[in-house]
Parts: sequence; structure tokens; C-alpha cells
Amino acid sequence: MSIANVFTEHAKVTARAAQELPEILERVVKAVDECLHGGHKIFACGNGGSAADAQHLVAELIGRFLHERRALAAIALTADAATLTAIGNDYGYERVFARQLEGLAQKGDLLFAISTSGNSPNVLHAAQTARGLGCVVVAMTGERDSKLAALADPGLLIRAPSTVTARIQEVHTLCIHAIAGSLDALLKERGAS
Repeated sequence: MSIANVFTEHAKVTARAAQELPEILERVVKAVDECLHGGHKIFACGNGGSAADAQHLVAELIGRFLHERRALAAIALTADAATLTAIGNDYGYERVFARQLEGLAQKGDLLFAISTSGNSPNVLHAAQTARGLGCVVVAMTGERDSKLAALADPGLLIRAPSTVTARIQEVHTLCIHAIAGSLDALLKERGAS
């Protein structure tokens, strides 16, 4: 694929996303706001580029995005190499996120489960564990039907309109920025600092 085609394909996918995702993203922002306003935490997990997306999302919440504000309670389950390797060694790679949730998550918390295929076993285990603990699950996937899509709370499935991993990740990044920006604006409007 030529460089020009990458940009053309990106533009087509983001144009579809602009039509299909804003209403879903508004629901996600509301769910995140309700979670944080209730004194709960945000968790995020994924593999490879989706691990980076999980950390990116958490960085925008703990740091800041558009406006100065208080740090928001968020944890990337992908960021602790010692914990990941210990759990992977002792329990298997499928449990690296679920085991952390067992120790850290509580009812009312929210998990961003990110998988471009929607079928990553460790992300699926995390989503199942989160649901079992009474957490809200936001799933970020590509457009194919997947096991993860079925684990998302109703209305909280962010399905990037592509089957190409790179385009899916690009839309996920755009969604992270939209969520962070909308949440910042909401908190600023409310006067939360």
C-alpha cells in the first residue's frame, strides 16, 4: 500500500467513525463521569498497540488533556512489568489483567477493554472478571463481531469501522482524545478542579 493510500484509507475510516461513534462516545463519557463522580476508578487494558492506548487513556485522565483539573482515578493494567510477568509466569498470560482486577477493582469501577480483534484471551478474561465484580465494561474493538463486543455494557461498545488493525488503532486514539476532551469540558462546566 502506498503512503498516499494510507491517508486515503484513514480519511474514509475516520469519516465513517464521525458518523457512527459520537452518540456512543457521549454515553461512554457519561459512564466515566458517573464512575468517577461516585468515587470509583477507571481501569484500562489491551495488548501491543492497544496496551499503549490503555496507557494513553490513563495518562490523559491522571494528567490533564485540555484544562487544568484534579487528577482522575485511573490505572493502566498494562504498565507494571513486574506484576505482568509474575502473573504471566504463575497463572498464564490469559490472566495478566484479570488477576489485577481481582485485587484492585470494586463494584462501580469501570474497565476499558481494548482489543482490535475483540478476541484477545487476556482482555476477554479481564472483561469477564470486571463484569463479575460489578464493574462497567467499555469495549473498544474493530468492526467484526467478537467475543468482547458481547461483554460490553449495553450501549458502551466502541466499534471502529474497519478490519485493518492500523486503522482501528487510529480510530481508538481519536476516541480517546474525544472522551478526554469531552470529560475535561464537562468537569470545567461543573466547576470541578
